[in-house]
Amino acid sequence: MSNNNHRCFDLLEPIEQQIKTKLLTAPVGHSDESGVRVAGKLHWLHTFSSTLFTFFFVHAKRGKKALEDSMSLLPDFSGWLVHDCWSSYFRFTGCRHALCGAHIIRELTALQEKNVVWAKWFERYLFTLFKMTQAHNGVLPPDLQQKALLLFDKIATAADIIEPKPQKVKGKRGKPK
Repeated sequence: MSNNNHRCFDLLEPIEQQIKTKLLTAPVGHSDESGVRVAGKLHWLHTFSSTLFTFFFVHAKRGKKALEDSMSLLPDFSGWLVHDCWSSYFRFTGCRHALCGAHIIRELTALQEKNVVWAKWFERYLFTLFKMTQAHNGVLPPDLQQKALLLFDKIATAADIIEPKPQKVKGKRGKPK
């Protein structure tokens, strides 16, 4: 069985290289990570994908060490990187960053469950923007872009007024709640 695994590994290496090349030249790439067990210990399955290709690798670490590892494609990617807003992704300055819509909606849903009113407004805004973009073949005309930006500013301003400012707790590390 081990010989077959090694043989498959060797035979698939050219395909893996083609997948990596396609991903590195894609205009948009999506990256995420998920915990997996390896020999009973927590490791991380890192994914990088485009509309047609996906590359996975497993690493003992989740953050910087894994994302900068020789297995990772992120250091060489120069397109739009779509991710979940995890700070480790922002270390890559050779690409442009976009936040994953599914992750944003999940965060907004959690806020709505806590009765945060602006979260519902923002969710409606995002879905309306999505429908408007679909209706215009993926690109909003300039006049609708301007209206969308104005509405975004109104929602963001309302959220800033409604939400209390983050408080740093003395002696606690990390971002304030």
